[in-house]
Amino acid sequence: MFKCNNCGGCCEDPATQINLTLGDIKRLSDYTKKSASQLYKEGMIGIYPFGDPFKDDEFETDVGLFIPCGYRVFKKDKKCKICNVYPARPLNCRIFPFWLLAEAPLDEVEKFAKDYPCTNIDDDFKDDRKLYHKFKEHLVGILSEEIRVTDPFYEKLGLKKKIKVKPTKTKEEDREAIAKIVKDMKMEDFSEIFKKIDGEIKKHEFVSYKKIKNWEDFLEE
Repeated sequence: MFKCNNCGGCCEDPATQINLTLGDIKRLSDYTKKSASQLYKEGMIGIYPFGDPFKDDEFETDVGLFIPCGYRVFKKDKKCKICNVYPARPLNCRIFPFWLLAEAPLDEVEKFAKDYPCTNIDDDFKDDRKLYHKFKEHLVGILSEEIRVTDPFYEKLGLKKKIKVKPTKTKEEDREAIAKIVKDMKMEDFSEIFKKIDGEIKKHEFVSYKKIKNWEDFLEE
C-alpha cells in the first residue's frame, strides 16, 4: 500500500512538472492568505515549461509550481522536509503517483517503483489498485471541471506558447532544457498576468481544500 515517506522525489526533481488550475491557485491563496500576485513575486508559482510526452523537442508554457518546490521545508519535529501547504496542495500533487498506480501496466509500475519505493509494490498490489483507482477518479473529477475553466482563460492570456528545443532523450536532458527555459523566462515580468489571475479566481467557485478528500480518507472508508 502506498505511503508517502517524504523522500521529496516528486517535489524536488526539476523533471517533475506541476501545473496549476485556477482552483489550485485559489486554494493556495486561501491557505497562505496571499494573492496569486504575491505568490508569483515570492517565486512560489510562475510561468513554467511543460514537456509534451509525444514530442521530444517541444515544451509548452503554463502556470505551475517552480521545482524544486519552495513549499517543501524542513520541520524539526519531523526531522525531514515536508510540504508546508499540504492541506491545500495542488491537484496534480495529490494525484501523484495514484494515476500510475491505478492505470499503468504492472511492468511500468515496477520500473517506477525503483525510483519511488513509497509505491510499495507487494503481493496485495492488485487488490490495492481498486482503491487507487477510486481515489484517482475523485481527483480527476475535480481536475476536469477546473480545466474547463482554466484552459480557455490561460489561452486568452496568451500563456500557452510552444517552445522548440534540441530533442531530449533522457531525464537529465529534460532537466537541462527546463532549466534554460526557466532562466530565460525569469527575465520577463509576468506581474500583470497574475493580477488578471487574481481577478479571474474571484469570478468562480472552486472546491475548498477542506472538502477535497485525502488518500488517508479513502483508507478509512
